[in-house]
Amino acid sequence: MIDLSSVLALLALTAGTASETPANTLRWSARDEAGTFGYLIYRSDVVDGAFHRINPRIVRAHAESGEGYVFVDHDIKPGITYYYRIDGVNDKGIKKRLSPVMSKTARPDRRASPSE
Repeated sequence: MIDLSSVLALLALTAGTASETPANTLRWSARDEAGTFGYLIYRSDVVDGAFHRINPRIVRAHAESGEGYVFVDHDIKPGITYYYRIDGVNDKGIKKRLSPVMSKTARPDRRASPSE
């Protein structure tokens, strides 16, 4: 069994503030990127449901820089819980699941005032 914590460390999964357009932000770092070409982000609205890729372009690995990664999901609705996972793609095009399923509920957008 692969120890996911040795491959990928999820730093944060945050939601946008009430004054912003709703968004979920994924932040992660990789402990070892040898042979890694990049990352694919998947989302589902059910924890054990079908996951669909949400990043149109692969998040390219940058092993030399030592920096973490950030992906912002803007295509969400307030009050809905979303589930995310991250897969790695090696330099031969082979995918491998790197993260556990993570969840985040988008905060309601409080900018709209109720009609009177």
